Amino acid sequence: MQNEANSGMKVLKVKINNFKKKIKITFFKATKSLVNGIYPNDLVCLDCSGELRTANEKYLSICDVCSNDLPFRKGRHCKFCGAYIIESDGSDCQDCKRLAPHFSQVLAPFEYKGVIEKIIYEYKKAGKTFLYLYFARYITDFFKNSNVNVDFVTSVPMMKKQIMKNGFDHLKPITDYFENETRIPQISPLCRTMDQPERKTDLDRFTQYENVYGVFSMAPGFNIDIIKDKTIVIIDDVVVTGATENACARVLKENGAANVIVLSLARV
Repeated sequence: MQNEANSGMKVLKVKINNFKKKIKITFFKATKSLVNGIYPNDLVCLDCSGELRTANEKYLSICDVCSNDLPFRKGRHCKFCGAYIIESDGSDCQDCKRLAPHFSQVLAPFEYKGVIEKIIYEYKKAGKTFLYLYFARYITDFFKNSNVNVDFVTSVPMMKKQIMKNGFDHLKPITDYFENETRIPQISPLCRTMDQPERKTDLDRFTQYENVYGVFSMAPGFNIDIIKDKTIVIIDDVVVTGATENACARVLKENGAANVIVLSLARV
């Protein structure tokens, strides 16, 4: 009897937890719809909230004055990981000299600060899902101007708990837009096999890379012949240490991809 009672309590707890999750998701979607409905999309600047007047301002939802203050990445940076380098480093940073990443290049137009940091936060955390459009336009235009040729596009697979918390996979609509604008076919070759450890930027590169080893694998049922000898661009929002992107690139290259390029809105 006692065992039956305990079993019944466990079942009840699972049902209650599932109900709470459904309520949370429903509330988030309702809030998201409300925010997206009342926010003056493409009418005011994302930075200063001033009125947008020209078609060019509305295209990226930022006024001409604020666009001059966008934190574009300037100066010399590593040809592999995108980190800033000093004159004596040559074309690659000291970390890449010691341990080169599995990806060949990081393309990122901005530093992670100012209005760019604001856009990423409000898009992912504040329910302003319409911001995907400007996020996607920035990186797509930047990619087109980079003169890089790729065969396929994919994105970093999100953790289930992150999707649950945010209410959506924030990279999916961006990747969809990129595919539509570039006509580069989108594929989903990767999946997560475990949750990612907490990111620690104070660790050396080898330890950072080791921390995410085994987090990603090829998606069940994916035909690896598709990526054999192909170049793939992986979309992410922010490159911090490069460990996550490197883990994805490693799996792709171990399964036949010839080259992997990372495309993100910002590089820390």
